[in-house]
Amino acid sequence: MSLKAAKEALLRKHYTEAIAILLEYCQDATDRNAQEYIQAQMWLVSAYQRTGRADKAIAICEEFQDSDDPQLQQWSRKSLGTLRALLDRDDDDRIKSNPDVASVIKSKPNRYRKSNVTLALAPKLQLYYVLAAIATVLIVLGIILGKLLWLIGLVELNLTAPWLTCAITLTVLISTVLFFMSPWIVETAQKQYNRTQWITLDDLDVIAPEAVVAIEKFCELRNIDIPRLGLIEDNSPVAFIYGILPNSTRIVISRGLLQLLDDDEIAAIYAHQLGHIQNWSFSIITFASALPQLVYLLHVWLSRVSFRAKRAKNTLRIVAGFVNVIYNLSNYILLPITRTSGYLCDRLAAEITGNPNAMTRALTKIARGLVSQNQVGQPTSRLLESTRVLGTCDYKTAIPIGMAFEILYSGQSEYNLYKVFLWELFNPWANWLEWHSTHPLISRRIKQLTNYANQLGLTSEYDFPLILSEGKSLNKIKLSKNFSRDLLIQTAPYTGLLIGFLLSQVFYWLYNNSAAAQSQHHRFGLRHYVSRQPKIS
Repeated sequence: MSLKAAKEALLRKHYTEAIAILLEYCQDATDRNAQEYIQAQMWLVSAYQRTGRADKAIAICEEFQDSDDPQLQQWSRKSLGTLRALLDRDDDDRIKSNPDVASVIKSKPNRYRKSNVTLALAPKLQLYYVLAAIATVLIVLGIILGKLLWLIGLVELNLTAPWLTCAITLTVLISTVLFFMSPWIVETAQKQYNRTQWITLDDLDVIAPEAVVAIEKFCELRNIDIPRLGLIEDNSPVAFIYGILPNSTRIVISRGLLQLLDDDEIAAIYAHQLGHIQNWSFSIITFASALPQLVYLLHVWLSRVSFRAKRAKNTLRIVAGFVNVIYNLSNYILLPITRTSGYLCDRLAAEITGNPNAMTRALTKIARGLVSQNQVGQPTSRLLESTRVLGTCDYKTAIPIGMAFEILYSGQSEYNLYKVFLWELFNPWANWLEWHSTHPLISRRIKQLTNYANQLGLTSEYDFPLILSEGKSLNKIKLSKNFSRDLLIQTAPYTGLLIGFLLSQVFYWLYNNSAAAQSQHHRFGLRHYVSRQPKIS
């Protein structure tokens, strides 16, 4: 890597890219007193300062305090004064080129001076998570037990106590095997349509040094092994974690996400994944998603076979589509735990990094990235489909707010964005949408992250008090009536079919009973007539 490339990255304000180039250049440098090396270090200080890493910049400046070059000493002292004042004020301003964006985004990171902070969480969220975790495990066990009882019913009509005991025992054994095999199942399934490249912390440090610090601190405090880190060469912004034990987890992130986010935002995403380790949701989600992953793998295989097949092509496509429907329905098993753990992991991301604003920006950028990856008429990425429950957010429900951010960043009024916030926070249809979403709606997650920023005394990214005050003025009764009316209209075709089927069954039952009654009446009349006839001797 050359200094020219680093300079060009700095001029384009691609500070994360510049840091990666400069770090690689400095590692390869042999003469630490060369003017080029010193220039690279000075540019590193500037890049670290711009990305909110004053601590890294200070460490470099301190190395030059005892330099023999008076000008370098003077630069070092001056820079240290500026950086320390910047760190003390917790102020990291960024000049916004777009005035509309600047009016909505109040500060750049505006982060807390320390990481690993403690934030208050609504008790009901923790309770909901515990209930969701228990329910998810019970549902999976119930499905396995139900299938076994169905198989037993094919052999034995009467379910006796020994058969029931056998079914329960087999359920425990199958569930145990599935639990320990689930990471292998997920990894094997992913290999069929995504190639994962395993990287080290040193590799990640070149791209996102702050993420490395977050991972190392988290694992050191909890005395667990560093998760295995994976990288998928895909433009879709995706990050997910899987495993069954804290010492054997894998965190996989896509190239598209690394290119989309800044250093502190990447750290927040990694911290979010580490949050799954903290609350053990990663283990339950991996266990419960193993069977859906196999179903999706079957869908992919059938789709590929149908593409190459010369005969029965349409039949195979229909079967593949049906299997995909089963996969989407099977994801509903995980919705309660993925939605509740999403809030908990957002809080843990804010605690680990001390920077809830970074997680807020990461969510909004991911939403924007998903818009570009889900163009109308284009097939959805295999990576997005297969990791829908494992990922950071639901690509299906992130599109609306992603489009609002696209409009905002194109220079339009921020009111369009606030209308989306209002809709997701207060409209009854948003509850319906979230009911079918694998993760909480992004606006609701940003609301919680804004609360964490307020707890730390930080300037939040968005003016949620204004949004909430406007939301209080909405007519809730009118919204509910409109929702009921719209829901009735939307479901009318299906409701009509159901009512028609039920009425047909009722009329059929009435007709059969009426016919039976008439037949019985005729038989009774015939017997009465025969009994009254004189006997012929």
